Amino acid sequence: MLLFAADDVERQFQLSARSRLARHEIGAILKAVRRMDARTRSTGTVVATAGEIVRNEQDREFQRESATDDTRIKTALSWLEEAKLLTREENRVQVFPSSLRVRSIDEAKVLLDKAQITGMRRTHLMDIVRHLINAPPDEGISTDELTGISGLTGGQLTKALADLESLGIARNDTAVTVFVHNSVQDSSVNRLGEATRLESDLIALMREEAPDADEHLYTPLNLQLASQKLRDGGHSHVRPDVVEKLLRGMARDGRDLDGGKGNLRLRKASRHTLFVALQRSWRVIEQSAALRQQAGEALVGHLLGRLEKGQRGKDLQVETSLGDLLASMSGDAFLRAQVKEMTRLMDRALMWLHEQDVVTLGKGLTVFRPAMTVQCRASTTLSCADNQVGRF
Repeated sequence: MLLFAADDVERQFQLSARSRLARHEIGAILKAVRRMDARTRSTGTVVATAGEIVRNEQDREFQRESATDDTRIKTALSWLEEAKLLTREENRVQVFPSSLRVRSIDEAKVLLDKAQITGMRRTHLMDIVRHLINAPPDEGISTDELTGISGLTGGQLTKALADLESLGIARNDTAVTVFVHNSVQDSSVNRLGEATRLESDLIALMREEAPDADEHLYTPLNLQLASQKLRDGGHSHVRPDVVEKLLRGMARDGRDLDGGKGNLRLRKASRHTLFVALQRSWRVIEQSAALRQQAGEALVGHLLGRLEKGQRGKDLQVETSLGDLLASMSGDAFLRAQVKEMTRLMDRALMWLHEQDVVTLGKGLTVFRPAMTVQCRASTTLSCADNQVGRF
């Protein structure tokens, strides 16, 4: 038995109709790419987003449909590649760290008034601010979106983002969204404390059983047996999968040093057995864990401090920035005295907190330019036996 609504059927027919690409539309995209190549001295290489390509389609032969333009243009490029008229290389995604300093449109208007920004420039800047304020805080925004709503070109948009920073409306920082648990039994603070104690005891247990382990020797570790010993030591809720998660976290420590070599090397032997080899000394492993744990404590303290007074519950959304998170760590005297590369430690500590379910990292509100690299080939005439050549 099939249940359906008439409106859904009509919507499906509309989507199907919009999905078709005619030969002249594919040809229009080819002309647009070649036009962009000509502007860059005919090097044969074009780096552009789907929105930038469609804006260079001047003959209006490509049917615009904001909801499907991105996919239809990429489909057209795929057909052109299949016809050997061009090749599509790796993407070049460019991120514009940009978080707002203002919380409302009115605040932005006040700052623009002080700077005496009027006319079209004011309109363009306000369009961008309005879109950023109304955007979901855990989603990225493409430059195609911002150029579409503001009417600016790619270069003009870059200048506008810089203007917003100089006016104090935005800042060159990456906004992030993090979900925390506060004032509940299984709070982020309690989770962090348990993860810290469990990891420290696990390292001590492994060191006791293999004090002379080195990087050339794999030592078997039975996860069930290790869990039982940790339970006997007071960690009543520990499981084999929790122990393995901690080990994989320790294996990621140090990958930004010595050519990407982690502190541990792991190899899965069976469901409940891991082979573990040290790639640095026990002392270094303990120090790395202690610094990461201390950084995690500073980060959790900062995140909880951004909640409203009295706010409690699980998965509470916190909006902050990488700059503010880094400042919270730099304010810790112990970390400041021990760590030279604070940004690296912050990145690792954030990921460790996420891996251990202390917090959950969201996407963050970031402006990005998802550009494609297209390699043009010698000018050839596009031909096709059927006018309707492409569907997605």
